Amino acid sequence: MRIFVFLFFLCCMKFCFVSARQFIDPSEFLEAVYVHKSKSIAVAGEDIPFLVDIRWQNNPTFSKMAYADLINRQGKRVAGAIIPLQEGKAAAYLSIPSTIPSDHYLFRVYTRLASSMEDEQNYHHSLITVIHPHIPPIGKKQSSNAWEASQVKNAVQFSLHKEVLALGEMAELTITAPPGKNLTISISRKNPFLGDMKAIIPARETKFSSKEELIPEIQGHIIKGTLSETAIDSSRVYFLSAHGEKSNLFLGRPNKNGEVFFELGALKEYDFLLLQTEQDNVPFGMSIEQPFAPVPSGDILKFPALQLDEKDLGLLNDLVISHAATAYYLKPEQQSIKAISTKFDVDKSYVLDEYVRFEDLATTLKEYVPTVMVRTNDDKYHFKLTNFPEDRMFKDNPLMLIDGMPVFDSDAFGRHGADSIESIGVVNRKFYLLDNIFEGLINIKSYSNDFGGFPIPESALYLEYPSIQQPVNWHFNTSVDEERGALPDFRTILFWEENIRMDKDGEVKVNFITSQSPGEYEVKVSSISDDGKQSWSKLDFKVLRE
Repeated sequence: MRIFVFLFFLCCMKFCFVSARQFIDPSEFLEAVYVHKSKSIAVAGEDIPFLVDIRWQNNPTFSKMAYADLINRQGKRVAGAIIPLQEGKAAAYLSIPSTIPSDHYLFRVYTRLASSMEDEQNYHHSLITVIHPHIPPIGKKQSSNAWEASQVKNAVQFSLHKEVLALGEMAELTITAPPGKNLTISISRKNPFLGDMKAIIPARETKFSSKEELIPEIQGHIIKGTLSETAIDSSRVYFLSAHGEKSNLFLGRPNKNGEVFFELGALKEYDFLLLQTEQDNVPFGMSIEQPFAPVPSGDILKFPALQLDEKDLGLLNDLVISHAATAYYLKPEQQSIKAISTKFDVDKSYVLDEYVRFEDLATTLKEYVPTVMVRTNDDKYHFKLTNFPEDRMFKDNPLMLIDGMPVFDSDAFGRHGADSIESIGVVNRKFYLLDNIFEGLINIKSYSNDFGGFPIPESALYLEYPSIQQPVNWHFNTSVDEERGALPDFRTILFWEENIRMDKDGEVKVNFITSQSPGEYEVKVSSISDDGKQSWSKLDFKVLRE
């Protein structure tokens, strides 16, 4: 489906969209993407927490999803994350693959709107150093004008009670800022191989034709498919069902360019996806696109080479040991998520535990659901529903679902055993999904949401698609107890908090404990100014053995 609701939305927000002129000015869609990483150096296999804050015209972006990816200097994406946003923000994390070699990598964060416009000015770009204990770096020195050192303005004032700290010492950081201001604070091992750098992205001079498809994601994640067929049948309906703890069904039709869009809306969790059509064939003619932006090329991939020497061995060992202990000290806590309803509003529901069980669904429907007529033709089951509003029978089979999965073989549906079925819901009227009309609905729910043993149709295409990252809060376990006392403390992230609010006096004190890993550390504090700009403050300190 095309995103017509987007046109209405943008007009309401005074975007003066394509109906007012022939071309789109990219500056009207400019999003500011701000990211604060907990650290910039990690071991392969580690998770790096970060905060993302995306704004449009100094307000939270209307985009409901953000995307993060990690790209090597050869221009290959090695990791990616789909991140749901709440009022433009998310406490997210990047999972570093355990198989990539030691090197610097490009880290990007952006929305689908920016990537569909191919405008990297709307992206966050930074570099992350990854250490793999068994795969050395292979990057060569390259010259590039695409990267320069970041400037730190120290907009927020803060100080440590001591300039040099001992191993395992309780430390206090005092911060002074305007009352009520929100800050993000990280205290972590300083990256000795890479300073803070920012990418120089030239402005795009091209404007976009009004015929181009933008993907704003104002309701939730959108899955895009593209047909490879030369003759596009715009009346053909594609069924995408998402399955996991809950299941849901999404429909789409191709536009004239062969693009099909499935909008997941509030659904943010699934284990796998199935793609089907009403025709009895596998929809191999459609390819489901990955939601990430195209990988860049050119000078932006010419970042500095990672040089490791023998003198770095102690630091590298500390990093590897830290990764082993991080799972205990830095724990993600699942945020509470508002439950969404994936149920259909049925006219009548039947809980089968209240009835005597019959062998199959056809007999069950025939005996207990009077508004479903069970018929056989050539010894095959067919179903017709009573149309309540028009007081007549529908002519064709209804839409038949088992745990959200469409079933187009009415005979297989009727012969399926009823032992694993919990309930049957029936809609005895025209049933609408977007602009698609069905002659009623039979909705089957199994006990375990596993199709009740009904086989996945051979005509269905099982899709491997990246999952949506579930929102978490990161908490440090720094309490002194027997378990902690037996575990070596080699943390490289000493403190991480995405949202610290200044008190009424404009001061806040942060306490943290140093680890058993000596070396150079850094405090980074970021905040968003009144004019919507991210500012940074930074302080370096040392942790030494006594």
